[in-house]
Amino acid sequence: MHQEPQINPSLENMQAACAAAGHPERAYSIIQITGTNGKTSTARIIEQLLIAEGLKTGLYTSPSLICDTERIRVGGNDISASDLAAAKEAARVAATSIDLQLTAFEEMTLAMFIHFQQSGVDFAVVEVGMGGRWDATSAAHPAVAVITAVGLDHQEFLGDTHEEIAFDKAHIIKPGASVVLGRSLFSQHEPHIADIFINRAKGFGLHPRSVTDDVLKVIDSAPLKTEFAVTTLHANYSDLHLPAASYQASNAATAIMAAEAALGRALDTSLVRTTLSQLTFPGRFEVIRKEPLLIFDGSHNPAAAHMLARQIASLTEGQLAGEKPIIALGILNDKDAKGIIAALAPVAAGFIVLEPASSRAIPAAQLAKLITEVTGQAPSNQQIETIRQPLIITGSLSLYPLLQSFSM
Repeated sequence: MHQEPQINPSLENMQAACAAAGHPERAYSIIQITGTNGKTSTARIIEQLLIAEGLKTGLYTSPSLICDTERIRVGGNDISASDLAAAKEAARVAATSIDLQLTAFEEMTLAMFIHFQQSGVDFAVVEVGMGGRWDATSAAHPAVAVITAVGLDHQEFLGDTHEEIAFDKAHIIKPGASVVLGRSLFSQHEPHIADIFINRAKGFGLHPRSVTDDVLKVIDSAPLKTEFAVTTLHANYSDLHLPAASYQASNAATAIMAAEAALGRALDTSLVRTTLSQLTFPGRFEVIRKEPLLIFDGSHNPAAAHMLARQIASLTEGQLAGEKPIIALGILNDKDAKGIIAALAPVAAGFIVLEPASSRAIPAAQLAKLITEVTGQAPSNQQIETIRQPLIITGSLSLYPLLQSFSM
């Protein structure tokens, strides 16, 4: 019986497999992104900015919302099922040739490297799966290393403190790379957290670019619309608009600085404006249905849940005219469920419980008990399909397939 290899805190297998495949990861420039929150959105924005500049760009993200073909894109288009199968087979052949059995994530990552080489991309925007130090994507040497945020997640692998998690993530910073640090590293933590990244960069003679308050100015914001400006060493990008919550402006600023670092120059301001105004963020405060309002957000840790709560509060005060939404919650068992519930409770009219289609899901009865413990009120037994008032579905990206039965 086949057994999936366990997560191994080492890059040796992945580096050996890349060598056996002819080092496809060296065929293009890589922008590697890590962070507890915001890395997928930042990666997608970088991808679109580089495409707008006329560059053939690959994108690698995880996890998938619906299917694995979403995770590997070239030129803004998902890989086909047949091309994914071929790339994964090439990865298996390379690993087998040196008697290695890769984990599923290692195999997918090597398949991505191979597919991007075969596609002739100029840049690969690569999201770390977890952490940074031992992540399979770190078998590559990035031209640009981006850190979006540090929060408590995956503690069983990365450590129990912000300092330990930052130390792990900092390992994507390697000699010769440009380094971009996201805003929350400065706005949500004591200075010593950002210093972990800054000091590693300085150890290699690198000078990080940081999204500070001098760089990002949010001019006006609503839950689904944000106006802002970004000032970098290269240019002043004014009159920028995102059809998204204000926290995405921080991700956009990080993405602009990362794209500049990759190109070594300013971006075309008009292209930046057009690109940002047309962005979508699947699974991130995404409006699934307008009437009655249904929003999906993949927040899966307390830090993300607090950001979501701020957006819900703003929505309640504005568009919802004081009406709080019902929150449908499903969480995986390696997450801080009580922390997520506590963050969302003040903005919820009530909770209902969902169970993600995952072996790691917290059973519905157990999650209902946790909600009662934290809030003092039991969740409703109502089905989400029958709710006729504002509804937020959140707690895990693995809930996304539930949305296929809803429409705008």
